[in-house]
Amino acid sequence: MPVFVNKVEITDDEVFAEMQYHPAENVAEAQYQAALALTIRELLCQQASRLGITPPVEQDDTELAREYLVNSLLEQEITVPTPTEEECERYYQRNPSIFRDQGGNVVPFVAVRESIAEYLQEASEQQAMKQYVKILAGQASIAGITLERASSPLVN
Repeated sequence: MPVFVNKVEITDDEVFAEMQYHPAENVAEAQYQAALALTIRELLCQQASRLGITPPVEQDDTELAREYLVNSLLEQEITVPTPTEEECERYYQRNPSIFRDQGGNVVPFVAVRESIAEYLQEASEQQAMKQYVKILAGQASIAGITLERASSPLVN
């Protein structure tokens, strides 16, 4: 069954082609994950277009153009603060079992501070992206798949 995002069709053939990138325990799950990924990409590409983001003129590869649109949009629209020293220290203190060496000794904070900061930054970016997609889904007309939606732009 095709998926529609604001009247733009994502065909079964596109979903089947995408399935190779979504290994799953069964075909139905792979198909769902592929359709979900394509739906999210379409939402993001449409938003990029609404905001006037365009790929470089010399870009004639459709996949690379879509990747450019999505990356440019996310870079423009999603910003998260860099984790502070205090936030990293708090994470370290709350998760002591994670920071042990093979001998069971606690690894010093200074040795893992950068890794903690990277982890917290990535987690914040992933959460912000999920919230942004929920907002876009809430504003879109989507058929053929169910996406979690935000009814207002204020998302936790």
